[in-house]
Amino acid sequence: IWLMFMTSNRTDDIDPAVLPRCAAVINYSLPTPDAARRIWLMMAEHFQVDITSMLDELMSMLPQVAPRDIKMLLRQSIRMAMARKEPLSVDHFRRYAVFRAIDVVLPEGAPELD
Repeated sequence: IWLMFMTSNRTDDIDPAVLPRCAAVINYSLPTPDAARRIWLMMAEHFQVDITSMLDELMSMLPQVAPRDIKMLLRQSIRMAMARKEPLSVDHFRRYAVFRAIDVVLPEGAPELD
């Protein structure tokens, strides 16, 4: 007997032929804005960075982000900033979100990424 657990935060990309073969499908909802704020702050504390000055902008720019993506965005954005010898900025998060296939909501008039 085999038991396989599959997880995805990209359920729209799963082939429709797979779902009928699954014994159970469990959907998890995204955190509320208050819960997302707490997750951002908790993860930032874990990675020992201060994002309080950019948190509102991050939450506006990334409103539909899962906790796992918050962790990965923080980790990789910190690495990117360190590699470039730059202070951590919203632009690092914006650039890395592309690689996580996360939708970014840009403020009106904001330039697109190159």
